[in-house]
Amino acid sequence: MIAILITDNKPSDALLIMGEDLAQKFEKELKIIVPTNIIVEAMPHNSIVFDTNEAELDIFCDTHDISFLLVQCTDNGRRNIQKLLNATRNLRIPYRDWE
Repeated sequence: MIAILITDNKPSDALLIMGEDLAQKFEKELKIIVPTNIIVEAMPHNSIVFDTNEAELDIFCDTHDISFLLVQCTDNGRRNIQKLLNATRNLRIPYRDWE
């Protein structure tokens, strides 16, 4: 499964398109991960509610068999980026900074 972790109440259209393209190319299912502290304006139909804290993101990804994770980072501040990096530290999947 390919997943997109939303960190803002307005998901990035470009990120959603990229996720859909990857899912088609790899013939995988696409899911949108929405943390419980985020209120999304229009909840995507293919969303999963992430009701645990970021420290458990690795367990969440293993449980849902996520092999490719895209992360929306709308706040480019050092603290926010470090928080996301710490959350993904224990993942066994590669990550890349997309600009």
